[in-house]
This record gives sequence, C-alpha cells and structure tokens, in this order.
Amino acid sequence: MIYKKYNYFLALWFTILLLSIFVYTYIKLNGYNSNRIYNIRKIPPENRVLLIYNYIDNIYKKNSILVLGDSQSNGHCHPKDVIFSNLLQYKLNINVINLAFKDSRIYDNTFILKYLKDRGMKFKAITFNLSPSHLKDSDFKHLEERYNNSIYDILKNIKFFFLLALSPNPVDIPDQKLSLKKYRNYIVIDEDNINSYFEKLSLFIEVAKKISDEIFIYNTQYSSSAMTFNDEGALDKLKSFAEKVKSFCKKRNIHYFDPKISGDDFFIDIVHFNIKGHQKMTEVLEHHISQIE
Repeated sequence: MIYKKYNYFLALWFTILLLSIFVYTYIKLNGYNSNRIYNIRKIPPENRVLLIYNYIDNIYKKNSILVLGDSQSNGHCHPKDVIFSNLLQYKLNINVINLAFKDSRIYDNTFILKYLKDRGMKFKAITFNLSPSHLKDSDFKHLEERYNNSIYDILKNIKFFFLLALSPNPVDIPDQKLSLKKYRNYIVIDEDNINSYFEKLSLFIEVAKKISDEIFIYNTQYSSSAMTFNDEGALDKLKSFAEKVKSFCKKRNIHYFDPKISGDDFFIDIVHFNIKGHQKMTEVLEHHISQIE
C-alpha cells in the first residue's frame, strides 16, 4: 500500500512538473517579444514558421525599420543591448524589428517578406545583408511553407521549445578578440551560382518593394585578416561579388552601400561583429537611413 501511494504521488508530481513546463513554454513562446529570435534552429523545422509569425504579430509597428539577413545581422553571440539593430533603434528613435536569424538564406528572408506583405504591414526601410558564402547552396532553406501548431507538437518536442523559451537570447558578452579558423569551401563564386542567387534576389526585391519604398542592400562584412587566413584569394572574390551586387542594385533602383568594415578590431571571427563592430555598423546605417528622411 505504501509503495502504491508513493508511486501515485511520484506520477502526480511528474505530471504537474511536465504540465508546468508546458504552460511556461507555451506562454513564453506566444508572448515572445524580445529584440529578436536568436536561433530559430533550436526548434524543429515544422514549428519554426509559427514562432516567427507570432513574434512578428507581437512586435510589429507601422513605419518600423526591418532588419533581415543571417547571423551577422542577428548579432551572433551578443546580448540585445549591444547589437546594431538595438543601437540603431535608440539612435533614430524608431522601432527596429530584427528578423534575421543564424544561417538564414535568401528563401527564408523572402518567405518572411511574403507574410509581412500578406498581413498588410509597411516599413520605413528594409536592410538586408548579402552573404557570398551562401551562393554555393542558395536553394537551401530553414523555413517550410507547411508547418504544425498543435499542442501535441509542442509536447512532443518540449525539450527544444523549453530551452528556447528559457533562454531566448544571449546575456553574456563573448570574447571580443578575433579568432582565426579555416573553413572548407567557404566562398565559391562562379557564374552559375551567382545567376541562381540573383534570380532569387530579384524575387526578394519584388516582394520587399511592396512593403517599403526604401530597401538597403549591403554585402556581409568580413575581417580581412581572417578571410585571407582562410583563403588567400578571398578578398578578390569579395570585391568581384560586391561589384556585381552594386550593378544589380543600380539597375533596380534600390540603395546599395559598402559599410567598409574589415579591420580585425571589429570582429570576433571571420564574419561576426564584436561590440565595436556593432557600434560601427550602427553609425553606417544611421547615416544612410537618415538620408531618406
């Protein structure tokens, strides 16, 4: 009898604990209104889209500035208070919505734009960084058009959802010194992958123009030393790609600019800004966006 009661209370305690975790997770995810979704890849692919949709609906304000892109724009490893989208918000005194996420691709960003368009949302300006490291596999994507949103899905993947809800964004400052590392086939630029990428970029621009009159395109910034360490001919590849992007933007009458951030003292690795890099990027964006006022 004692063992039966013990097992009963143990099962009850476990059920209450699981229910508490679920309720906490569900509430946090549905009320997610932090500065950004740091890493959407923490949860299964079929559940990512809804989290983004809920986040957009919670944080949207008309005439905001929209930041799209990958981990550089997202503010890799850094707390929200020091990343450029947050600093830009204070500088310009305007709402800045950061929908960039780690390894986000051209399809993912276009997918998000389509949702914004369908919801009738309008933005003062859109910024988007083009990463030549994504040229070689531009068909890759993290977001799927079909997605699930049942309680069963959250329960089934409660571990992933709970971890995201528990710590959605970094809170500690990472090491600010540049780290050198070799990357295999990091940048592959040839005629076929450029043409394929620009076709996708054309669709991106087409949708973006329906929600904002001001679109700012710039190339992902890299530490020149780290890039050369990784590939001796990388800087020439980047320069060639930048010229092609500049020409592309000119033909479509959209803003193109070069932030010119390449010093080792602006990065923690080959591509991600440190605090000084985020401050510099804030100054650059403030200058360009202020021109449209």
